[in-house]
Amino acid sequence: MNGTPTPLVVSTPSRIEWAGVVFLCVYALLPVWLLLRSPRTSDAWVFFGVITPLFLIGALYLAFRQLTYRIVATEDGISWRLWQSSGQAMWADVRDYYNEASNRRSSGYNSKIVAGRTSIGFNIRWTHSAELKAAVERHATAAKAKAWGCLGARDEDGWPQTFGYSLRKAKRSLNTLVSCVVLVIGGDGWLATFCMVARHKDGFSIAMFGFTALVLTLYGALISTSPWLTYKELRRRKSESIIVDRETLTFTSGEDVTAASWSDVIDYYWTTSVGGILKISNQARVETRSGPICFFFEIDDCPRLTKIVETYATNAAHHKWRTVSACESLEPRQSPWNGDSGGKRYSYRSRTVRILLAIPAVYVIAPFVVAASQYCLGLPVATTRLCWIGGPSLLLLGYGLAVFYRSAIVLDDNEITKITPFGKTRVVWNDVTEVKVNLGELIGGSFVKSERRTLPISSLLNNVADLIAEIQKHAVNATIRKDA
Repeated sequence: MNGTPTPLVVSTPSRIEWAGVVFLCVYALLPVWLLLRSPRTSDAWVFFGVITPLFLIGALYLAFRQLTYRIVATEDGISWRLWQSSGQAMWADVRDYYNEASNRRSSGYNSKIVAGRTSIGFNIRWTHSAELKAAVERHATAAKAKAWGCLGARDEDGWPQTFGYSLRKAKRSLNTLVSCVVLVIGGDGWLATFCMVARHKDGFSIAMFGFTALVLTLYGALISTSPWLTYKELRRRKSESIIVDRETLTFTSGEDVTAASWSDVIDYYWTTSVGGILKISNQARVETRSGPICFFFEIDDCPRLTKIVETYATNAAHHKWRTVSACESLEPRQSPWNGDSGGKRYSYRSRTVRILLAIPAVYVIAPFVVAASQYCLGLPVATTRLCWIGGPSLLLLGYGLAVFYRSAIVLDDNEITKITPFGKTRVVWNDVTEVKVNLGELIGGSFVKSERRTLPISSLLNNVADLIAEIQKHAVNATIRKDA
């Protein structure tokens, strides 16, 4: 590329990462405040030496991403600056471009541009990602692909494709189990050591370290069940494989073979594991007229396989992967669209929200555990410091619980209603002028807009894909915008 051609598109990581920078900096400055108040106490120096660098490293990384990461498309070609590489290439050098499923449910994906030997990655959370993809599709005429599609499910990809279970993953899972056991033993040893060397002047920091060790111990014991279940499943399924092409889906296990055409697929979903403490969704079931075809989530290239099923099983009852309990029936359920139900309700009671609520909950519980530890050790309780740690977390947890139990979006045949802890907002379907769909942004990526108001649609809502589909079906007068 000669000179400095005018950029067509400049794509950078989502600006919401700046909020993460501010959050990390605030928590990094808390030990500094403690140090200024009590410069001669060793516990303040311990907090300053341990906590501040950890939060600052995270803040610096996010700031570095925002200031340096970018992908620029021009009339001549494409240039990029990322962590792993930087450079530029002519459009004729772009060999391929595709979407790659980022998880086994195919609910998210990363986009990649292959220029020479370099793979340039980004996702829909990047700014102007849709415009960048349109520019690549328009100018990269020499590429293998002619349009954006999911890797493995495109016409340009090789067929048939075989998916099996690798013993390498079984060994990796066993190594993870050993690491979890070491984490538990190390946490117990750390806790015992600090309890034995406790001193009055170091009471606060020792109690905090004791609480951290206890959390590590419980967390290690909890997650140890996951790699053990994974290891057992991989050993049991080592002879199984799934072969797919454009017409059929075939499951083989030794001499047992189950084959079905894509038109014979009735439904597909993830089932909830009933073993262990974690209850992870580990088995996929594809219901066909020839019988069920099941596979474990540790199968090779599982995101690609699930995307292929989602793409070709067009006659299935549902068109997105979902999770059902192991005992749920496949009998059709009564539609909630009737006069007695009051509409269809989508709440924030999802697994992701529960996990997010656990973070402030830990910081709310921590001061009570630390205070109890100090009291039992005969040490003075650091009330002020504990309030500074637990107070903001308690407010955040309270708001999160209010959203969890109160907030929802309700649809009926006449209107869409958004319920928040502060009230309700309604928009009649006939008044909706625009619907934007971008499930990559947690907050504000999707919205329903009328002339008078805008209703943001969060990706944290339960069954948000079904919600978007219902909105598009009822907002017949609206313009639909999708950021792919």
